[in-house]
This record gives sequence, C-alpha cells and structure tokens, in this order.
Amino acid sequence: MLQVYSSSCEPSYSLTHLFPKTILDQDKNQTTCFSLHKDLLICGTENGYIKLLDINSEKILVKARVNSYYISDIKYHQGRLISLDCFGNILHWKLLEVPPFLQALGNESPEVPFLLQQRNIERLLDFGSDDLILTTFKSHITVYKDNAFLVSFPVYSDVFCIDKQDKLVGFGCKGGVDREFVNPVAGIVLIDPTSPPFIPRIYFRTPDNDPVISIQLTSRFLILGDINGEIHLINVENLDIPSGESFRDLKPSDITTLRSHGYRDFVWALNTDGFRLFSGDETGQIIVHDFLHVDAQNAALQDAQTPALKMENVKDQDEQDSVDKDV
Repeated sequence: MLQVYSSSCEPSYSLTHLFPKTILDQDKNQTTCFSLHKDLLICGTENGYIKLLDINSEKILVKARVNSYYISDIKYHQGRLISLDCFGNILHWKLLEVPPFLQALGNESPEVPFLLQQRNIERLLDFGSDDLILTTFKSHITVYKDNAFLVSFPVYSDVFCIDKQDKLVGFGCKGGVDREFVNPVAGIVLIDPTSPPFIPRIYFRTPDNDPVISIQLTSRFLILGDINGEIHLINVENLDIPSGESFRDLKPSDITTLRSHGYRDFVWALNTDGFRLFSGDETGQIIVHDFLHVDAQNAALQDAQTPALKMENVKDQDEQDSVDKDV
C-alpha cells in the first residue's frame, strides 16, 4: 500500500492518491521499492523490471529490465536514476520524454567485488550530486566512485538505513549485544576519496539503544527513527570525527527524543525539507513536526506523552481503518 499526499492546502494535508497492490502490481510484477519524479512513480520489482507508473492515470507507461534479479532499491536524484539488485549490481537508467521512456545504460555499471555478490534482497542504495554511490550488504557499507569500486567497510551489526549528505554518511543498524559488547545503533562516517582506505567513523548508542530503522542527516542533526516509536535528534553541527573509530554513549540530556508515535510502533520513514520533519510508522500514521524549533531547550520542556513538536496527524482514523481493511 502506497499513499500520496498533497500539501497545496497548508497547513492541512490531503490524501490525493492511494495505491493498493492491485494498482501497483497491475502487470503481475510485484513492486519491491520505489522512487518519485514529478508525476511518475518509478518502481523496482522482484523479477528485475523497472516500471513507470503515472500517478494521475494510475497506469503503467512502460517497463524494462536487463535481467531477472530482484530489485532491492532504486533512487531518482537530479536527473540520475540508479537501481540496485539483490546481488549488489548497480544499474544506471535514463528517463526519456518520448517512448520508450526508459533506457538502461549498462556501460556505466561498476564491477561488484566477489565477496559482496551473495544474494541478499535487503540491500540499500544512496547517492547525491557528486560521483559517489553507496550500497549496503548486511553489515557492510560499500562506496563506488566514478563507477568503480572504492572501498567497503563493516560496522558492528546489520545496516537498516543510510543517508548521504556530501561527504558524510549517516547509518542506522540493528545494535544488540555481542559477547558483552553493546553494539551501537547508529553512526556517521566521513567518506573522502583522497583519504587513506580506513574510513573515519563515529558510533552512537542511544539511551534505550533500540534498533534504528529510518534516518535523516542534515547539516545540523542526525535524526533516527527506531522500533520503539521514538525519534531521536542528535546535534552534529559541530561534530568532530576523529581519525579511526570512536564511540559515544548518549544520555537523555544529550539528545532530543520525540514520542509522537505510539509505543512500539516502528518508525519506518523520516524526511525533512528543512522546515518540517515528516515521520511515518507501521500503522500508516504520518506526523508533521515543526523542525525549525528543535533544540535542546525544547527537549527539556517536552512532556513524556505529548511531544511539543507534534503538529498534526495528516491521516484520520476513518482513513486508517479503510486502509487496514484493504491490506
């Protein structure tokens, strides 16, 4: 189930499109990931197809594939469309204004190191405006530059989410305890192609250290969504990442924690436009927070049950009940 909202009538938000499985998979190819460009929903599928779905007509314009591998992730950003399959292969695509609308650029695909080629559908992809592309494989983060392998490094547990901002990459992971060592649930790494192979990184342990499953990295904050219905904001504006590896155990006074979602509701999605922080959980609830007023002073004033930064739930209960029945 996929929902599209419009903010044209701010401060309220309206549900404009609802895409159940019958629409997303009308061509009998199961959707596994998606990205958005204008009025196009770009979907990856379990059998290698990339399909373009027109949001307004709810019809599939075209589909294309290079192979039949499961598409784990796909992203459109500033004119670039890149997909990642379950074997770690990166494919570049080109969107066209006229038929066939979609074209694979196979000659731009980097070679994947052998040790990273095991089949695993839980892979992630991210890239920005530079020539760096990041992928994940279990607890490894891999960096490609100029469509060639640059470096791959492990963290302490499986990576559940990543977000790249310039040379900094934030990541959230499973955490847990391994032989009395408490694994961190998040971190930031500095990716500098001119630096030595060892990547400087700093790890974070939150007060409850619940697994982090969604993330946003801005110039000021590392924002983490966890499986306990909490959103943690860590001020990284003046963060100094030392060479090598370091750890930081965060106390409640070190972070802002928003409890706008229900207890134990998985916060699966986070997004910010610099003014608002959007968060979505497993129940279909979407909450908008006033991002301009997130600071340590606000954290001290928060009520444990009703966060001061909660603005609005854009989905009422009747709509949620309808979605639950469809699912």
